[in-house]
Amino acid sequence: MFEFLKLTTYAEGAKKYLLINIITAFIGNISTLLAPLFVGFAVEYMIGKDQVNLDLVLRNLIVAGILYAVGSFLLWLSNKSSYLYTIHIVSNYRAKVMEDVQKAKYSKINGLQSGDMMMKMSLQMDMIYDAISYFFIYFVPGIVTIIFTLGMLIYLNYLFAIVVVVMVPVMFMYTKYSTRGVAKYFKETQRLSGNLSKQADEAFSNHTLISNYNYEEEIKRKFKKEQTEYYDVLNKSYFLSSINNPTFRLISNTSYLLLGILFAVLNFNNVIVQVGTFSSILVYGTMFYRPVNDLSNYTSQFILASTAYRKIDEVVRELERDTDGKEALNKQLDGEIEFRNVDFSYRENQNLIKNFNLSVKKGMKVGIVGKTGAGKSTIINLLMRFYRVNKGEILLDGYDINTLKKNSFRRQYGLILQEPWLFNGTLFENISYGKKDASYEEVVAAAKLAGCHDFISKLKDGYNTQYEEKGVISVGQKQLITIARAILMNPSVVILDEATSHIDSVMEKQISDAFKELMKGKTTFMIAHRLQTIMDSDVIIVMNDGKIVEQGTHESLMSLNGYYHSLFNAQFNEGESHVWSIKSY
Repeated sequence: MFEFLKLTTYAEGAKKYLLINIITAFIGNISTLLAPLFVGFAVEYMIGKDQVNLDLVLRNLIVAGILYAVGSFLLWLSNKSSYLYTIHIVSNYRAKVMEDVQKAKYSKINGLQSGDMMMKMSLQMDMIYDAISYFFIYFVPGIVTIIFTLGMLIYLNYLFAIVVVVMVPVMFMYTKYSTRGVAKYFKETQRLSGNLSKQADEAFSNHTLISNYNYEEEIKRKFKKEQTEYYDVLNKSYFLSSINNPTFRLISNTSYLLLGILFAVLNFNNVIVQVGTFSSILVYGTMFYRPVNDLSNYTSQFILASTAYRKIDEVVRELERDTDGKEALNKQLDGEIEFRNVDFSYRENQNLIKNFNLSVKKGMKVGIVGKTGAGKSTIINLLMRFYRVNKGEILLDGYDINTLKKNSFRRQYGLILQEPWLFNGTLFENISYGKKDASYEEVVAAAKLAGCHDFISKLKDGYNTQYEEKGVISVGQKQLITIARAILMNPSVVILDEATSHIDSVMEKQISDAFKELMKGKTTFMIAHRLQTIMDSDVIIVMNDGKIVEQGTHESLMSLNGYYHSLFNAQFNEGESHVWSIKSY
């Protein structure tokens, strides 16, 4: 139930808050718990007409008031320190999980579904935060309260203490039943909520396609069905949680009734219990049941938080950190690449690449072609070390990339993707992402070379314009900004992953010119669907069904009259001759 407390190991820099919490909670609770005793003493001095000792009544009430005031202030201080302690723990844990995500193997990250990831990184974290807060604000002080009030009840009259305590097993038996149900339904709501997130994400991402095929009603039906199931389970969970409080009130009120009956029976049988003493007993009874009630309610919260912690821990364990190399590169390389006797497969006993050898000198262009789904990105994944070769080695200027620090050697690569990627921030920040310490002049110079300076300058805020995904910047303009970023980075190797496939013909010439600037003197790997764009490559790698089937120049491959020849002819027969050629690159 308390698995989430393992996170207290992330309390670095916050232990002082825990110490303050413990001291203030203990003294504050004791102060508050002593007050009813003095209220009872005050009652003893005003039991009838002409039998009121006003001086002693006031003295006891003043002491009780001071104890309540001191206790309230210390408990406020305890709560404040508890929140600060909890914030540190959860913040450190969030940072640790994010670090694990950043350092995870690409194959593991690639297999995670974004809907699940969002669930595990937001909902669960919030639950853990609440549970740790409740633990230190309510659970620990609650235990102190239960022990102390029980001691005071025994001190005042052990028979009343027995009546109060005898109802506790009933409470906990009920709690055991209800928390099992809540935990079961919560796990189910998590699963269903993840499904809803995925369905919503798919609906937004594929909106055009869904509309084109008139699939809206089917999507709506599926979502409604999933949502109905989700709310059914959620309602069951809430029902079990909601009946906790009234059930405990019924049990505690029953005990007050029994206390009243016992008080009457004892006094009827000449076992005198003073009114002041009974008043204190009633107050202590109330104080005893309140934390018992709270603890029962928070038990379900703790179970849910522990479930959430296990879910996050499960994801982090699945991620499996990528082991980094030890050697750092502190210089600009020439960009010479060599694949030496490389074997690779995504799964065991399914070799896609077998004994692959390729030597790429500085400034050479390598084209990678094949049909959609042919595995063209495999070479790039290996080059970027997203996946590791099963056998052989990949050398960058003679360095085995497995021996190099990831951040070090990836700075040598400038990657332009099919889908241009910008993050929420200014356009200046997006371009300078390629060089963190870049000056304004350097950013503008890169933008001019990429051909995006003019349209950026026309924007109201220029380079300080905040990028928004649904903003006024077109796909082609976004691609120009990513090219400017790569130019500023000044990489040794340029990687173009079908970078013009989503660009309209109006922007394509402009982007092609920007590519020329980026590729000047650089080693270039170009993944291409349209073969005209790679005809002048020094080497063309032809892939089919994930395997390399041919390799050579355009002329040599055409003379083979093989797979590349058939691909090339098929594209020209489809009338793709309008595509801008990159022969002049």
